[in-house]
Amino acid sequence: MIPPPGVEHERLAHGLHVLLDPHASAADLVVVGTVGIGTEDNYRVPDLAVLRPGYAPQWNRTAALIVEIVSPRDDTWEKLPFYRGQQVDEVVIVVPGERRIHWLGLGVDGEYSPLERSRLLGLSGTDLAGQLVWP
Repeated sequence: MIPPPGVEHERLAHGLHVLLDPHASAADLVVVGTVGIGTEDNYRVPDLAVLRPGYAPQWNRTAALIVEIVSPRDDTWEKLPFYRGQQVDEVVIVVPGERRIHWLGLGVDGEYSPLERSRLLGLSGTDLAGQLVWP
C-alpha cells in the first residue's frame, strides 16, 4: 500500500493548483487533484491533472497536462512511458529538494523533451518555480 502524501507535499500541490488554475481556465482547461489517468485496470494518479472539456468524473484516458511532485523513494520518472502511451501532452515534474521544475512536452517523435514554455498554458518551469512557496 502506498502511504498518503505528507503535509508539505500537499501544501505544494495546493500552491501549484492555485497558480496553474487561472492559466488553465484561460485556455478552457480545468485543473483537478487526484484523478485516474488511464483505464480502471491500468492507471496512474498524478498529483494534479489538467483536463480538456468533456473530461470523465474519475477515469480519464489522457490529460492535457499532469503534475508529479517527486517524493522520497517514488517512481515519478518511471511513469513517463505510461503517460506517453496515454498521449499526455505535457508533464510537469516538481523536485522540492532542488526547488526545480522540469516541464516536458510530447514531441511528434512520441518522446518527451524539455520545454522552455508550456504550449498549453504559456508558463515556464522557471516562472512557476519562482512563484511557489517551497517547503
